[in-house]
Amino acid sequence: MKFLVALILLELYSSIEGCEVGWVQFRTKCYMFSHTAASWAEAESICNAFHSILAEPRSHEESRFLISHSVNQAGEFWIGVSDIIEENRWIYSSDLQVSKVNDFHAGEPNGHTGANCVALWKPFRGYWADESCGAHYNFICEMSQDSGVLASWKMFLTSPAYCAVSAISVVGHFWIGISDIIKEDRWVYSSDLQPVRVTDFSPGQPNEYTSANCVALRKIFHGYWGDLPCSEHFNFICERMAK
Repeated sequence: MKFLVALILLELYSSIEGCEVGWVQFRTKCYMFSHTAASWAEAESICNAFHSILAEPRSHEESRFLISHSVNQAGEFWIGVSDIIEENRWIYSSDLQVSKVNDFHAGEPNGHTGANCVALWKPFRGYWADESCGAHYNFICEMSQDSGVLASWKMFLTSPAYCAVSAISVVGHFWIGISDIIKEDRWVYSSDLQPVRVTDFSPGQPNEYTSANCVALRKIFHGYWGDLPCSEHFNFICERMAK
């Protein structure tokens, strides 16, 4: 069975006292601004896989917080608002209620019937734009600060938590469980975020492209490591402890 496996990953725990590393806090919510692109539906599945949702601004203050935070980062960001069900009726994805906030940029939504999902658009200084839901952008996940759940950031775009469900962890073209998503050029294990103890990059790797944040065993490198965009479609290797 073929899986779309952009392995992203953080092993994070939510806290009743605040937000963990990789999340930012606004009032009683925690947000994760991804740096890996996905379609709107894939982004929603990724957030849902670890008990969070695509960010849903429920007040103007919350919306402006997300906008101001997004403009300091690269790219556009999906949020959990769309008019997929009914044209020009913009609703939250989690409960299908009409959005309480409208922060569309002037001229948006632009009336294209194929543009049904909302992104914070960098050229618009982070204000909303309606875009094709199949476009690949970064995204923002949201969870309640007091949710008290374990958020295992093992993301498999159309197979969320595939390995986690089987009580196994992802390791490592084959994807392996190493990335520098959290900090550029700091390669860590996905299960515990510790720096890697072994580096088997092929000569010329990592290639310093800032969008190449995940590690794969590459056939053309005789199985040695290469850094690649996390959204690429490769096989993957899962690992578990022997009984």
